[in-house]
Amino acid sequence: SSFPFRPDASNYLEEIDYGAFDKETLDNLVPEAKVKYGVGSYVYSTVMAFSTAEYPADKPRPRSWAEFWDVSKFPGPRSLRAVIAAGGDPTTIEFALLAAGVPKDKLYPIDFDKAFAFLDRIKPHITKFWTVGAEPGQLLSDRQVAMASAFNGRMESLKTQGAAVDYQWNEGELSPAYWVVPKGAKNRAAAMR
Repeated sequence: SSFPFRPDASNYLEEIDYGAFDKETLDNLVPEAKVKYGVGSYVYSTVMAFSTAEYPADKPRPRSWAEFWDVSKFPGPRSLRAVIAAGGDPTTIEFALLAAGVPKDKLYPIDFDKAFAFLDRIKPHITKFWTVGAEPGQLLSDRQVAMASAFNGRMESLKTQGAAVDYQWNEGELSPAYWVVPKGAKNRAAAMR
């Protein structure tokens, strides 16, 4: 499969030569990491993070994107990733649809009208649409927002360091990152090794 790459990936990427990989490497790659135009290098998740100063352990904490959108039950300013971030990251759109009650197995094809209508509902409560992975943690740590979408690794690092932040995995989104070889690369064989 060439997923998650565009149908015209062959115009700008070399097909991966899995024959160049040693057996141990191939055996340790999950099937989803072995795609036609890229090799998965790691997986990260975009999760819901929150300030433990705003939502301490003895208070209810948001557990779904519907609750993230529920500003009466869970008051406080929020932050979401800008839809234009990283060339069009879809997580904010997907989270809006989950908040609207769309079941996970019905997210695609994306109903953009519904997603943007739900984003319009939360927009007055968004302090900042973030574009850089460090922003949600900083916004939460500085108490500029009460909750945010954020990368799990960044939140875990802050939590381990004692920052007043936490996160939860429910309705988090997994994203793979891939190594690729540009079309016509002079060192193609070395890149495949």
